[in-house]
Amino acid sequence: MIFALLFFIMIATFLYIQITGTAKGTDVQAYVDEEGLHQRKGTLPGIRGTIYSSDKVTIAEDVPAYDLYAVLTNEYSKNSKEPRHVVDKKMTATKLAPILGMSETDILEQLNKDAKQVEFGKKGRELSFAKKNEIEALKLPGIFLREGIKRYYPEGQFASHSIGYTAKIEEGPQAGEVVGQMGLEKSLEEFLRKEDGKVAYKTDREGVILPSVQKDITPPKNGNDVYLTIDSRIQHLVEEALTEAEKKYKPKSMTAIVVDPKTGKILGMSNRPSFDPNLRNITDYVNHPIAAQIEAGSTMKIFPLAAAIDSGKYNGDATFQSGKYATQGGTIGDHNNGNGWGFITYNEGFQRSSNVAMAHLGEKVIGPDLMKDYYDRFGLFKPTGIDLPGEASGKLNFNSEIERVTTLFGQGSTVTPIQMIQGATAIANDGKMMKPYIIEKIENPDTHEIIEEHKPTEVGTPISKEAAKETREIMETVVTAKHGTGRMYAMEGYSIAGKTGTAQIVNPNTGKYMVGHGNYLLSFIGMVPTDEPEILVYVNVVQPSLEGDEYEAQPVSEIFKHITTGALQYKNIKPVENKIDKLVDDHSVTVPNVSDLSVEEAQKQLTDKGLKVVTLGNGDSVGDQSPKAEEKVIANNRVLLLTNGEVTMPDLVGWSINDVMKLCQLLGIKLNIKGTGYVVQQSIAAGEVIAQDSILEAQFASPNQGG
Repeated sequence: MIFALLFFIMIATFLYIQITGTAKGTDVQAYVDEEGLHQRKGTLPGIRGTIYSSDKVTIAEDVPAYDLYAVLTNEYSKNSKEPRHVVDKKMTATKLAPILGMSETDILEQLNKDAKQVEFGKKGRELSFAKKNEIEALKLPGIFLREGIKRYYPEGQFASHSIGYTAKIEEGPQAGEVVGQMGLEKSLEEFLRKEDGKVAYKTDREGVILPSVQKDITPPKNGNDVYLTIDSRIQHLVEEALTEAEKKYKPKSMTAIVVDPKTGKILGMSNRPSFDPNLRNITDYVNHPIAAQIEAGSTMKIFPLAAAIDSGKYNGDATFQSGKYATQGGTIGDHNNGNGWGFITYNEGFQRSSNVAMAHLGEKVIGPDLMKDYYDRFGLFKPTGIDLPGEASGKLNFNSEIERVTTLFGQGSTVTPIQMIQGATAIANDGKMMKPYIIEKIENPDTHEIIEEHKPTEVGTPISKEAAKETREIMETVVTAKHGTGRMYAMEGYSIAGKTGTAQIVNPNTGKYMVGHGNYLLSFIGMVPTDEPEILVYVNVVQPSLEGDEYEAQPVSEIFKHITTGALQYKNIKPVENKIDKLVDDHSVTVPNVSDLSVEEAQKQLTDKGLKVVTLGNGDSVGDQSPKAEEKVIANNRVLLLTNGEVTMPDLVGWSINDVMKLCQLLGIKLNIKGTGYVVQQSIAAGEVIAQDSILEAQFASPNQGG
């Protein structure tokens, strides 16, 4: 009877609630729905688009990440056998400090706050899976990890200014969203961005999903993947070369670009200063290859040369008076202090990087109007339209004669490195100028639909195929000719069509060009191999820190050779006969061994071979010589003979850096170099006796607006 009574009461209660919708005066449905109770909503995270290199190496991707937090209130430990709040704060801080890279004091400061729950700032956010495992292995009470997603750049410092980075918006309607802040991450935001999905479902009061309850799901929308033209192996060569040069020479800045001249594809590109987008340790936000507006120096001379050849007005065997060239706005000079080399051919003038040769070509041979037309054809002084944000335009100063002349050899007017590259593709690609680009395609990762695709684009034919070929052949002599300024860029087994550059830099404080050893923008542009260039490389180094006996072009040469040698080997371009070695054999002299001979006999043997002899000291026999016996040198080079007598300093005016270095090595004295080019002043006067601990300070003629 009791059981029946209780059952009746229960049934009556259910019926009452069913009919009235209330229990003890409370609306049951309202109670269930109150403040979302039993109604749960969740986020289904989407994935931001991945950025890949052309060989599908991941450059930027979304990966799992974990945010660390600590529960401080003991309320969380109620009804739990194990404590679920921080019990021993000191021990917790000691164990977390090395993993988070924080001090124990900073962690304790957080743990001692009057709060139920605390986080640990930037160092406690977006932790890697490895750090998550380390923390969980400690089994610290009250320490928890919340799973999320972070943007990760596996290659670290890798075309960083072009790739850019993302950041989480902290405030406003977009708070919590990850958005591109720089480079392609920013300019491709509409393609890369993801949209998180949503899920809604009901649970009991303990949070358990109720059986047979249908979920309301809005699936996430993942971002599109981006494939670049960058080849990861060539890009690594660029980064390695720049990093090594940065450590060794500590320049103000550096730029390197590698492009396929047949397509315009950027195969590798970077600059220094750079940064790791995972750390965002940014000191310079300028993407120098596309945004640095520079006075390019003598690398600019390839364009007047090509224009003169294409116009049919160039005669490389014709001669001109080198040294100085007078204009209405002033006189410009060649880089050996305006002394020049007498009457020389235009071909030799280009090999020697003569400013006067360019002045004659541009003003007298081509003519200003036609030269300006060729600048336009080569796409100089205006944006290329490369698919990267922040490209600058440069500026052509062409109003006066002096401006026209200085522009011919890369001073006064400004260009960007990428403009130099685009214009040079016409010379390397048989007259066809290719637009540089870095994005290969944008693809939907789920359907593999191509959203956008970039292809090689010819943007003009500034010069003919024949003119391009002849220009490359003359550029090759810059590297192979005995007086070429680019001999240090020669590489065994490969022909190189190239041009050196030494540009003066304006001091922002004085508005005047700087002087002194290393105070230049040093550059080289090279096409390899000469006949059918497979790669086009541009390198510049601004204000390297050089030792007294280091050539100013040395950093550029080391970067260029590292990148180019590696790229040629990677592309499996077979070596051929070394043209520079053949040239040296054709024009060189093997230095005989004249040590221990009488001065008179030694001088006779050397002059008979067409060598200049400089005798050091008043002794009657030769004690040492430089170059050493059996070395090969170009005819008419200096050979230094050290006698057994008292040594006095020779007159060094007009000597090259190389000859002065040989002198100091032979005498065992120190050398401090100022400037570049040829000696104009020396600290130890000619005829002065040289002491063993002497220091020679030599002032060299600065390249006069080019070189």
